[in-house]
Amino acid sequence: MNRIVEPRLPHGPEFRFVDRVIENQPGRRVVACLDLVERSRRIACSGTLPDAFLLEAMIQTCGLLFNGRSSDGERPPVLMVVGVDRVRWHRSPGERERIILRSRIGKRFDPFMRCRCTARREDGSLLASGEVTLRIEPNYLSRAK
Repeated sequence: MNRIVEPRLPHGPEFRFVDRVIENQPGRRVVACLDLVERSRRIACSGTLPDAFLLEAMIQTCGLLFNGRSSDGERPPVLMVVGVDRVRWHRSPGERERIILRSRIGKRFDPFMRCRCTARREDGSLLASGEVTLRIEPNYLSRAK
């Protein structure tokens, strides 16, 4: 798929930590990539990517589950992060790696959605995992049913 995510995230270029979408099943799961090889000039880090940047990339991947225009041309839903839970740091990524971000729906309790997310190196080794709880605007949920 390898679609650029620029129009799908509300963040400006300097705050967008997801570079492309590899696989997308809207409302179910997303696989994306954070390419530190290409960004190494823009993110100043001394050998490793700061954990906060990696967490933000995981949160943005969760946001991609629901962002983007629907098939009927409706605007995307407004999402708010209301919780980050069970985050586990396994290792810090180096500054010149490609990180694969995966997010899927865990539990739904309207208007909230819990997403499970992971960040892995290209070789499959786990960097971080956790859960992100999003609040989805109520009008979007009534349209989706």
